[in-house]
Amino acid sequence: MICSYNAQVDTALPFVLLPGMDGTGLLFDDFIAQSPTAFRAVVVTFPRSASYDELVESAVDAIPPDGRFLIVAESFSGPIGIRLALRFADRVAGLVLVNTFVVPPRPPALHVLPWSLIFAVPPPRFVVRALLLVKGASKQFIDRVRSAIARTGADVMTARLRSVLAVNEVGNLTQLRCPVLLLRATGDRLVSNQSAEVIARYAPDSKICDILGPHLLLQCRPAEAWRVIEDFVYRTHRNMARFHFDGSFNGC
Repeated sequence: MICSYNAQVDTALPFVLLPGMDGTGLLFDDFIAQSPTAFRAVVVTFPRSASYDELVESAVDAIPPDGRFLIVAESFSGPIGIRLALRFADRVAGLVLVNTFVVPPRPPALHVLPWSLIFAVPPPRFVVRALLLVKGASKQFIDRVRSAIARTGADVMTARLRSVLAVNEVGNLTQLRCPVLLLRATGDRLVSNQSAEVIARYAPDSKICDILGPHLLLQCRPAEAWRVIEDFVYRTHRNMARFHFDGSFNGC
């Protein structure tokens, strides 16, 4: 399923939003609501698959049929965003990678944990708040996160985690032709700081911007993220006359 927002803005730059491991795309509402008028959101939702190869193919359907576009890939979807940026190299204005990775972000020992049992019930609110959100996150938003995880199902979540623990996109990363912005949350408790360093080491044209926040950075710090993203697009594509960016933010 693909949802498009702000479609009435003909001159808006489309940005393809790739969700985290839940794959539902249900947690982007606040981020989309705060998007500048120069951007138009296209939200990807994933089928019940765990294979990165299959998920890339499903995401291809979301790509605008013509013109330039931006890719914003969150967490689990980082490898998908990289592959899409390679496939549509002539049209991608930039790739924004948010708290993501190209090699497993945590020790391989995680393979031995009983993830099917762990994902069998919605995670307790205190776990969601501690691992994904900020201390003051509302009960309502915490329950939205829990609902997205439950909707995906324990079998799919477990299989996707196994895909994460086997991923290696370094080879594809080195072939990227578009500029890459790495948004790294200073309080991320799932993906280590080193994950962004690895990406920056191998991506030909990349920069890291640290933002105070948790793993679900776009959800908890949408305004801050947008200021950096808009500045990134403006600075790397000043000649994109069709699109209008104010360029007022002095980014990272």
